[in-house]
Amino acid sequence: MDQYLPRLEPGESRRGLIQGPAGALEYRLDMSDSEPQAVAVICHPHPLFSGTMDNKVVYSLARSAQSCGLAALRFQFRGVGSSDGPHDKGVGEALDTAFMLGELRRIWPQVPAFLMGFSFGAYMALKVAAENDDVAGLIAIAPPLMYAGDAAVPQPHCPWLVIHGDADDVVAHDDTLERARAMAQPPEFHTIAGVGHFFHGELTQLRSRVETWLTARLADSGD
Repeated sequence: MDQYLPRLEPGESRRGLIQGPAGALEYRLDMSDSEPQAVAVICHPHPLFSGTMDNKVVYSLARSAQSCGLAALRFQFRGVGSSDGPHDKGVGEALDTAFMLGELRRIWPQVPAFLMGFSFGAYMALKVAAENDDVAGLIAIAPPLMYAGDAAVPQPHCPWLVIHGDADDVVAHDDTLERARAMAQPPEFHTIAGVGHFFHGELTQLRSRVETWLTARLADSGD
């Protein structure tokens, strides 16, 4: 097991274990073909419903990040795969996310850092973005904003994008849209018509929207 996340060369990938807040965390780091112009932590769906970092939406986010010149870091939340510890109802999982973000910042402190996630992972990314004022951007795919209950949805301090299918039968699209619109700094919200929670048959469209938004944010950060 690695004590720290290793620095990789352009074009390299590595799957391994790192010492995290609650023990070992399994990760996969994929580099772009050149020195990264930004970095991204990508969070997977709910651990208690078979969510892993190898989920196809999470994989698609990682590939989009790579294609835009980012170092893409996926990881297994505590209790998933080879990661230690029990599920912690979103508390420890947010700590895992913040820890991984810190590892990327340690290696590449001068480049923008992004957070991305799908479903439960999108909410973990949102929580961490709301607690850090130096995140460059957040991409939340089908985020379950209803997790906030009657409390306010965590407010990120960065530009953010939500992509949600309007046929989602796991996370209600209209609830997400209503809660997002009520926020002080609402996201850029893209609805994909006729698409369910797992974006079956629409991953190409999902990637296109993600890459368009990422490219624009990277251009803004370079101004």
